[in-house]
Amino acid sequence: MNMAFNENKVESLAEGVPFLSMADARWMGVSVVAMPEAPYGAILGYGYQRDPQGNIILNSNTLMPVISEERQVIGQGVFKWTGGLYSAFTYKNITLTTNLDIKLGGDIFAMSNLFSDIRGLSKKTLEGREEWIRAQEEGRGMTEEEMEAAGISGGYVPQGVVQTGVDEQGNPVYEQNTRAVNPSEYWSGIYSDGNGIAVYIYDASYVKMRELTLSYSLPSHWFPVGA
Repeated sequence: MNMAFNENKVESLAEGVPFLSMADARWMGVSVVAMPEAPYGAILGYGYQRDPQGNIILNSNTLMPVISEERQVIGQGVFKWTGGLYSAFTYKNITLTTNLDIKLGGDIFAMSNLFSDIRGLSKKTLEGREEWIRAQEEGRGMTEEEMEAAGISGGYVPQGVVQTGVDEQGNPVYEQNTRAVNPSEYWSGIYSDGNGIAVYIYDASYVKMRELTLSYSLPSHWFPVGA
């Protein structure tokens, strides 16, 4: 068995250097960096603004997620724990060998999932399609206001909250969104609306069976010396 732990924090860089980039997807605004007060290999990118309860804040007009104003640490590109286990069990002439590979605590940015959503190829982009088409057929020739007055609606309901006002202290008041939008316009706008890609950061931890071997040793007397 072998194992290694990697716990670290970048303490400082040269004056005026906010971070050192080790890998970039500039068109996505994503970088793997060494940045003060963050672990080495932090993933830097734009996330979504959230309310005090952690819900994604939606634009009250477009219902698209509101992007964070600055890039922030949204993941960790270096595994915190790595290890392996090699075992061999022998009974008479039979041997079972196993080799496990373990990596925990790292993240991955799944650009393939992002573009699958943008192009409407993923399963989750199916939600609300039939409802949107049905509502458009029922409200053909009507304005949005007339459709709303007639109770005709349907489509994809973005998950998040919208600001409905402010309280006495001037703090924003949010309510869960219940409005529906065109699924095609929503998903195609995920990338073009500001590169909020935090939801496409996934835990990359894994345990893999690298090798599993069952072997049998033939009896030596089957092969006499000099035969």
